[in-house]
Amino acid sequence: MTLPDKTDIIVIGAGVMGASIAFNLAKSSDKRVLVLDQHGPLGGMSGRTFGQVRMHYSNALTLEMAHFGMKYVANWEAEVGVGASGYVPMGYLLIVVENQLAPCERNIELAGSLGIETRMVTPAEIAEIEPAINASGLSGGAWDPAGGYIDINRMTLGWLEAARGAGDVSLAKARVTGLETTNGAITGVVTDQRAIAAEQVIVAAGPWSRDLLTPIGLDAPLEARRLETMYLSLPPGAPNVRTCVTDGQSNIVIRPDMGTMVLAAAYPPQMDLVDDPLDPPPEGAADAHHARCEAAFAERFPGLQGAKPICTVSGSYDITPDWHPILGPAPNIEGLHLAFGFSGHGLKLSPAVGQVIAETALGKPPLFDIRPLRYERFADDDQMFLAYGPGGRA
Repeated sequence: MTLPDKTDIIVIGAGVMGASIAFNLAKSSDKRVLVLDQHGPLGGMSGRTFGQVRMHYSNALTLEMAHFGMKYVANWEAEVGVGASGYVPMGYLLIVVENQLAPCERNIELAGSLGIETRMVTPAEIAEIEPAINASGLSGGAWDPAGGYIDINRMTLGWLEAARGAGDVSLAKARVTGLETTNGAITGVVTDQRAIAAEQVIVAAGPWSRDLLTPIGLDAPLEARRLETMYLSLPPGAPNVRTCVTDGQSNIVIRPDMGTMVLAAAYPPQMDLVDDPLDPPPEGAADAHHARCEAAFAERFPGLQGAKPICTVSGSYDITPDWHPILGPAPNIEGLHLAFGFSGHGLKLSPAVGQVIAETALGKPPLFDIRPLRYERFADDDQMFLAYGPGGRA
């Protein structure tokens, strides 16, 4: 499309967050909304995600948002009516060893107090839920029966198409090169094609968000760190994996995929910093990831050893110091709103994020009090709690 010279609200990013935000803006207002993305829909990190959804977190706010999201994707037809969530409820199992048992019990108790169905399971119950697991050495685990995985591609495209049908929403492939402000208020953006005026701008650009904010004086504490995921074909006679599993000891996350394939992410001891998350991974990265998968299989999924790599998907996490997102109004800049830093947790939070950011931008009371996720919390020394310490189980 030809870019306009003016609109009401600009959403930067056509991934899962930008799509959810655009849909909620269209559903709740008559504002002209323009979604901009340099790569087009799903061209960034949303198109490279693991797809897993769960309700095991360390804070009440993220638990409540995940709970909302799980009900939303299970009721997609009524909530959106276009596309599908592809939600497959096969359960989520977090398995822990002794030094992780107390945090696990603590998070289960917190979730239960909020009405979320979850429970502690013994090693014997773990082996019954997922026979592919070697439960030797485990102390227990958290069982989330509503967990599973979703189809992020269908969700994102469904939200975008529903947004266009619900209101005055346009989508354009353009790279935003800067944000424009005057007297402490956002006035629009500059793109590689032209400047566009707008009274509201929402930055939902994932790991690229920091590059947009630094020139206007917002030093977002955000890092992009590489993480590979790998599709593997199971060897003949291997047990089928039938649930989604996170192993906090061998540092692998695994879930079933089509046929006899599984999708796995075996975390390295340290995820490498990346300049551009879409740059090709370094030589040997896929082989190193496969070796980590095989080591984790030998320890926890012995029947899966020898699984054949089919393809590797290289993406990145946009990580904040407390592994939680930055959500809400930008400090000291009227009309600028932030939604990034999800550290791999965006899928299950995206329905809630889309609604609260749209409500905030429209001046409506938000569904959730997102002040604990405010930009300023790092300067205020008021970071989100991490039951297991920094990492993917925030």
